[in-house]
Amino acid sequence: MVLILLSVFSVLALEMTERLQQNMRRVETQKLSQQAYWYAIAAESLAISQLTRSLAHKKEVTLAQGWAKSSGVYPLKEASIRLELSDFQTCFNMNALIDPFSQSKKKKSPRIQLIALLNMLHIPPYEASNMANHIVEFMNRPKPEIEPGDPKVNNSFMLSKPAVSTSGRFLMDESELRVVKSITAQKYRLLKTYICVLPTSSQQLNLNTLKPDKAQVLAALLTPHLSLRQAKQILLARPEKGWRDLNEVFRLPELDGLNVKIQQKLRAYLTLSSDYFMLRAQINMSRGEDFVLNSLLAREGSGPFYVLRHQSGELE
Repeated sequence: MVLILLSVFSVLALEMTERLQQNMRRVETQKLSQQAYWYAIAAESLAISQLTRSLAHKKEVTLAQGWAKSSGVYPLKEASIRLELSDFQTCFNMNALIDPFSQSKKKKSPRIQLIALLNMLHIPPYEASNMANHIVEFMNRPKPEIEPGDPKVNNSFMLSKPAVSTSGRFLMDESELRVVKSITAQKYRLLKTYICVLPTSSQQLNLNTLKPDKAQVLAALLTPHLSLRQAKQILLARPEKGWRDLNEVFRLPELDGLNVKIQQKLRAYLTLSSDYFMLRAQINMSRGEDFVLNSLLAREGSGPFYVLRHQSGELE
C-alpha cells in the first residue's frame, strides 16, 4: 500500500514539475515577444528622429540625405535591429482609383495609367484592361440613386463565393487586391513591387527618390507622353543630390518638346518631396523568435512625423 501511494505521489510530482517548466517556458517566450515588440517600437522612434533631423528645413527629399543612409543593422545586448527605411511616394497609389461615383469622368486618368503600368509589366492589353476594370469596380461603391439589389451593381463581386461587398473606402493594404478575381497570385507578386496604398486619392511621384528599376511607374503616370525608355533616361540623368525644381526636369529633352498645357497637366503627378515613408524593422532575438514590424510614417506639410499605421509580421 505504501509503495502504491509513493508511486502515485511520484507521478503527481513529476507532472507538476513538468507543468511548472512549461509555464516557465511560456512566460519566458511571452517576455521575449514583448521585448521584441518594444524594440520595434523603439525602431519607429529612431526612424522618426532620423527623418526629422534629415529633413528639417528641407523642401526636397532626396537619396543623398541622411535618412536614406539610415538602413542597416543596429546591435543590442541580446538582439539586433535591422532597419529598412524607404520613400513610399515612389509607387503607384492604388487609392487614386477611389471615386464615390463610379461613372465620374474625373477619375478616368488613374484607370488609364494603371492599364499602362500593367502593359509595361508585360500583361497583355486585354487582360490589363480587365484587371483595371475589376479593380475599379472592387474599390468603388455604386451611385447613390442605384438600389443595392440592382443586378448591374458590383455584380461580379456580389455573385462570387463568398460574396464580396465593395464599400468605396480607401484600401489599407495592397493584399486586399487578392480578392479581385482577375488578379492571380503570380500577377499580384508581379504588381505589388510597383504599387502602394496611401491614405489619399492624390497621385504624386517623388522624382528625387524613384529608382530607375521602377521607371515603369513614371512612364505609366505620364502616359502617353513618355515611353519607358525615356522614363529611365530621365531618372539616370538625375543629379547626385537630386533636383531642386521641377522646371529642371521639364527642361530635359524627353519632356522639353511637350506643349505648355500638357506640361502643366503632367506636373500634377510629380513632386520632389515626400510625406510618406515605409519602415521595416526586423528584430532578431538571440533567444526566441524574430519579430517584424512594418510601419507607415507620415507628416502633414511641415508638421512632425508620426506613425500612421503599423502591421506585425511579413507583408504578403
